[in-house]
Amino acid sequence: MVGLFVYAFAAAASALRQLPPVSENLPELAVLEAHAKNVVNAVLVDLRAFDTMGEITVLVVAAIAIAVLAAEARQTISPGLPTASSPILETGSRAVFHTILILALFMFFSGHNAPGGGFVAGLVASGAFVVRYLAYGADELKRTLPLRPEMLMATGLLASLASGIAPVFLSHSGQAFDFGFALLTLPVIGDVGISTSVIFDAGVFLTVVGVVAAAVDSLGIRETG
Repeated sequence: MVGLFVYAFAAAASALRQLPPVSENLPELAVLEAHAKNVVNAVLVDLRAFDTMGEITVLVVAAIAIAVLAAEARQTISPGLPTASSPILETGSRAVFHTILILALFMFFSGHNAPGGGFVAGLVASGAFVVRYLAYGADELKRTLPLRPEMLMATGLLASLASGIAPVFLSHSGQAFDFGFALLTLPVIGDVGISTSVIFDAGVFLTVVGVVAAAVDSLGIRETG
């Protein structure tokens, strides 16, 4: 009944639209305001960055909730029982781990004008760490990550928040999340456009990786010594 009601409400609401949707202007705004060809990424990190800041904050809160709820119900392995390992999975994880990370970095830096961005790149990079965890266990995941999951989440949130607050003091508009853009000419490479929103996107990337790592660390099986 709830599903039927929601469907009927959505159908009726879409039929009652009298004004053109705001989304019609997004492709033009993405180029003019964010200097981006990827409309989705431009919306996430430029046009509506304040909303994205709230969304990644919700992700961190969810990760904390998972850790708290899983603390009482976490499965353990007796000290004398060895963990099962698969040579095929271990070999496969070594083969694809760095490839997945390189793909994630490519998607991060190309996301402003092509499919990708910080959020998608964070999910892809998280997949590499999850594969590593499945092959070798929680201890290997801790050794592989440069920082603890909670530190990754905190660093990501602070980077995104700082990049949003900095324009209040440094930009001419004095508005939060008002990112700048510069066109640089680099040797061999040529002209490269750089937006300060890349710092915000990097924060999203770190937050997503930290949230996934925290979820895996909380829900996964741990050995007790």
